[in-house]
Amino acid sequence: MGLFSVVESLVERRLRPLELVEDAVERLGAADASLNFVESLWVERARRRAEQLEGSVPSPSQPLCGVPVLAKAGMELGRGIAGLVEDLGAVVVGTARASERGWRAETTDGERGPVRNPRDPSRGVGGSCGGSAVAVAVDAVPLALGNDAGGSLRIPASYVGLPGVCVRPWRLGDGWRVSEGVFAHTLQETAFVLDYLVQHEGRARLLSSFAAGVVAPRRLGVWSRPAGGRDLQPRVAEAFEGALDVLAAAGVELVEVSQHFEAPWLELLEARQALEVVGALARGEELRDPALRRLAERPLEELLASLEPLERAVADGRARVRRCLDEVDAVIAPVARCEAPRALDPIALDKELGRDARDPIGFTYAANLAGLAAVSVPLVPGPRSPTLGIQALAVREVSAIAAASWLARHLSPEVLSAPPVPW
Repeated sequence: MGLFSVVESLVERRLRPLELVEDAVERLGAADASLNFVESLWVERARRRAEQLEGSVPSPSQPLCGVPVLAKAGMELGRGIAGLVEDLGAVVVGTARASERGWRAETTDGERGPVRNPRDPSRGVGGSCGGSAVAVAVDAVPLALGNDAGGSLRIPASYVGLPGVCVRPWRLGDGWRVSEGVFAHTLQETAFVLDYLVQHEGRARLLSSFAAGVVAPRRLGVWSRPAGGRDLQPRVAEAFEGALDVLAAAGVELVEVSQHFEAPWLELLEARQALEVVGALARGEELRDPALRRLAERPLEELLASLEPLERAVADGRARVRRCLDEVDAVIAPVARCEAPRALDPIALDKELGRDARDPIGFTYAANLAGLAAVSVPLVPGPRSPTLGIQALAVREVSAIAAASWLARHLSPEVLSAPPVPW
């Protein structure tokens, strides 16, 4: 049941908060047995909070009153987005698995193994917020929490058939690099919650107004080739070309802009992450993922010397991208170069990916480093295969939401099929 349906049932008192919490706990446990996506459940705490909310119903001041929510691993109650959703009445029932330190674009580790894709359990779900995406995709909860510093919302959303919205981090996040966000079944539901989180006092509904797919873009930039000239996997290329054909047939002018996105986005992310993990080792913290250990092996002097030229080159790339966006309504691109990989532990996954192990994605992190809003919607190639994703990048959230929702209306209308909120 989607978020708006849950809210409507609570408003009409057909469901009670405690009933929803008990149902969510049962569904999470049942689905986790085969998909391996739950980190922890806070059952007694969730029951106590639900009991405190008995008699209350969602309203414009508490729109999530009684709604069960799963947080991302590492989030703290009362802080950040987990605190914000509980301020709006939600009941956080536990945490979902995530990749170690948010680095790997797949949710897996050497102890519990991979999180599995509900559309095909032999496949993975992306990362870093893979567990949160699965929780919503299997209807265990109507809303789950995540964050995005390089694609962590958009990648798993794309692989399991959900929309993914990455707002700029100074709208909702740490103000610099990491954006906070949510997973829901539809773009309208996602935008509705983000409006309350971003405009916590004003209740502006700015994003929701543009999430119905009715504002047609006139001119879209097409980013079809990731930095470094690497190719898309054949299935991804075929799906993306098919999407472009649909848009062209609908009368949208498409302009190739890949040349504007040539910049060392990944290299800068790697250098920053390497400094973080070197610091973690110095503090005596353990690094379990081999991808993180490889970063930590880089000589500190080399890392420090590389940062300034990389920052300069990315600043130049950011300026080019912004000039490009002055000429189009938004830029569209695949979410990832590669389709969802097989569900494997980190060592086996690196071996299978080969040279793609360093970067199977290629497209998502430019939005974060260029300070853009990015919204993804799924492309559904088959009923039992992991979905692929297409994203709209823009300078402002409303532009990205409007473009992505229009894409969804033509390419994946199921992520727009939501009843209105009951007020």
